[in-house]
Amino acid sequence: MYWPRAAAAGLLLLTVTHPPVSAQAGEYTFNTDWVLNPNPKLCACNQEGQIMACISQVVAECEAAGAYANAIPMCRADWSQGPAVLASQPYIFLDIIKMSAVKCQHPYTFTIEQQASFLGATMRGVEYKSVFLANKINGARMTELTLDQLVNNIKMPLGDAYNFVEGRKWFLEPRVPVNVGKQVGKDVPKVQLNFNVKSVSGIDEVMFEFQAVVSIVMHWSDENIWAGCRANGEDIEEGRCQYVWKPKLLFPNARSIDIPTARKYLWTDLETKTATYMIDVTGTFFAPMSFRTFPRDEHQLPITVAVDASPTRRELRWQPVSAQLDSSILQPEDGKEIISGWKILSADVVEHPYLPVDWIGLSGSDGPLHTFVDAILTRINIATNTTNGPDSLSAANTVSAVTCKVTVSRTTIFYMLNYIMVWCGHVSPPY
Repeated sequence: MYWPRAAAAGLLLLTVTHPPVSAQAGEYTFNTDWVLNPNPKLCACNQEGQIMACISQVVAECEAAGAYANAIPMCRADWSQGPAVLASQPYIFLDIIKMSAVKCQHPYTFTIEQQASFLGATMRGVEYKSVFLANKINGARMTELTLDQLVNNIKMPLGDAYNFVEGRKWFLEPRVPVNVGKQVGKDVPKVQLNFNVKSVSGIDEVMFEFQAVVSIVMHWSDENIWAGCRANGEDIEEGRCQYVWKPKLLFPNARSIDIPTARKYLWTDLETKTATYMIDVTGTFFAPMSFRTFPRDEHQLPITVAVDASPTRRELRWQPVSAQLDSSILQPEDGKEIISGWKILSADVVEHPYLPVDWIGLSGSDGPLHTFVDAILTRINIATNTTNGPDSLSAANTVSAVTCKVTVSRTTIFYMLNYIMVWCGHVSPPY
């Protein structure tokens, strides 16, 4: 078994070794739902028979990155070896075409002719390009081809079809945004996050939990954004909208969580190169509590949201962050109560690091897992020419998180009335 990235890049080597005749590129067409990069780069990497021009453009990009070039995967290769780099490090090519998708033109927008040329640059063009042309498959249709269609209509061997589908999924996956005016490797991308607390209920002092409904709004700029999208529900994962990067979220202190698909919204603005993503979250959350000042106690009920696994806090940061109480809490209709026995006072928020899995702590001081973790750290130090200790492994896996703390206070009068009613029930004589 071999990785699809290496497989697709390995198939490319057939094109490098025996370059087919270049196809005439189709004319670009303008569509208000997407835009071409006004300053296109790495375009040769999307075209058949242009491997040497592609390498020259890669080298130029790496030189332009200067001291921060090592943060770009394709810049870690020794390009003085020319196309031989792809033989020794075949996954590099998929990193290149993934970068060219944002630096030049995304494959989803390719015309039929451009798609055929792109296919010739990445796979066995002579074998499959003519079938793609005959079936009038453009970039958008290429992203939708199923395994069954590749095998039965395109006549790909099953192994190649699997590699095509898996490799396509990898290089079409949206990249972490690069904030407008910032540089990869130098500046940590930032995403603004706002909590709007719509309701708090079911505060359980025995189970140490509470229920809440919140809207979470995220907003960021991305110099590589190309797709116009105004969608909600399932549509945000369809068409061009699926290629707009969206953060994958983790709720570390949630005991149960529900994010209704119908309450997901995604908007992009191509003029300002910004995106806005909003979700509604309903959940039950764990909350430590102290009852030392009971029955006049206050509690901070936390709702924590973190980036799920990747990217790390070195690669993406929630900033700025804010929280507010919804108008339905601040100004309830007709002065009605919105939660029994409690008063919701405020909502505050803070960004902080979060370690999803503490491998150093879990590995203990001895045993096979400890030996394995030590070996991983040694391998990383050799690869990066460093002598970092165990803490560096934890830092490399730490993600950005935001905790919204909703402050509530017990309604003392309500509690005392309940107490008196219960007490009276015990001492009243029977009739």
